Amino acid sequence: DDALDPGLHFHTAHLESHLQECQKDFKSEVERNTHTQSMVDDLLLRLLLWTRMVADSLKQADLLAVENDVHALEVVVDVIKFLTTRSCSEWVAEKPFLSLLDAHEERVKAFLAVEHAKDTLVSSLQEELQHQREQVAKLTARSQDLAPRQEKPRTAHAHTQTASAEKQSHPVLSRTATGLSEAARPRPRDSS
Repeated sequence: DDALDPGLHFHTAHLESHLQECQKDFKSEVERNTHTQSMVDDLLLRLLLWTRMVADSLKQADLLAVENDVHALEVVVDVIKFLTTRSCSEWVAEKPFLSLLDAHEERVKAFLAVEHAKDTLVSSLQEELQHQREQVAKLTARSQDLAPRQEKPRTAHAHTQTASAEKQSHPVLSRTATGLSEAARPRPRDSS
């Protein structure tokens, strides 16, 4: 064969070299895709865990106001479950991927569009809290108005001096003090 076409050997060697390079590139791409799929799986598993935790927490709150939000979050959990149970290549195999996402997005929007039911218990507690805050503000202002003005502390001597000065300036107290001092004086004896 080599005698018939001397260039065949050269072309065969060149093609084998090219094939080895393509196989090396293919192996590198497979490894990169495997690594990417692993990262996507890790991300989706964490998103699933986080959304499930939030959904469970909201369910425990048992408030009517968040009921539709819980349902919308459950739709998100369903999408993430779907994505985590399939490889990236399988996402588009079943039906068009964007239409699948669009359908789930419509379900989320439908739950969130429903008007929130007003939780009467929460409303009444908020009103009561506001009323109590107003009462505290009124009582605080009133206590500040009634609080005695603080004076400098007096010593015992200063207190005695102030008390005697007050007695002298007050007509009833000064007469009583004078009467007591006169009663304490010895009286002259009557000679009769």
